[in-house]
Amino acid sequence: MQDAEVVVKGEIHSSKGDLDEEREILLNGVDHLILEGTESHDVDYTVSQQWFRLLAFLTQYLFFKPIELDNSVLEDIALAQDATINKTRASNLSVLENSNTIYQIIAFVGFAGMILGSGFLAYQGRNFVGICVFVLGFLLPVLMLRVHESNHNSGNRNEKMASMIVDAASKGGRVVAIMGGSHVEPVCDALPEQIEVEKKSPAYSAVSVASAKDLAYPLLVFISVLIVVYSIWESIAGYGLGMLFSFV
Repeated sequence: MQDAEVVVKGEIHSSKGDLDEEREILLNGVDHLILEGTESHDVDYTVSQQWFRLLAFLTQYLFFKPIELDNSVLEDIALAQDATINKTRASNLSVLENSNTIYQIIAFVGFAGMILGSGFLAYQGRNFVGICVFVLGFLLPVLMLRVHESNHNSGNRNEKMASMIVDAASKGGRVVAIMGGSHVEPVCDALPEQIEVEKKSPAYSAVSVASAKDLAYPLLVFISVLIVVYSIWESIAGYGLGMLFSFV
């Protein structure tokens, strides 16, 4: 293995403080940048995977896109230095494909059950409970799959990220890997002992005033978009259930 400097930076994905630190790290030099994220959103879903396509769309555009900061500036800095850039997932579908079948079934049942249940609650006029069930319906299944993907016994997400770091370090130069704070320790534990790592924690805790300030506006956007989407779903569910019950 060639001489390599490896920096593993943990972050809170909504943290402006972390993004500022990451800029500084990259401006000090980078040859290989590894980012937690998705290489491509252009993927072919099979018929049996269409439910996950809808789930991934709802989760991405209702929750993650408003909440998570755009880190494209990091890629720009890396490209300006002719660095290689790798993402930790080939596509959103990787989350499903890398999960055990039983977890896929639980995620599907939970997603379908809670989304349909929220429609029934909307039809009954119980909108507050309905919108809560709607949010849980698209958040809990994908979060469960992500946690399982990161922590199952063999070939999990943490091990794959460690493998990407090893591959980059074997080429020499400065390797910077940026990931969620919860991944830092398991990823570093999976690295071989001969790789010396400079670990950097998130700029501040997820439960801090600074973090709350970072989340204030994104949460407002999330709630606004959610109300619009739920109102559309309420109308569709109300019409559909009204038609169904008219024949009963």
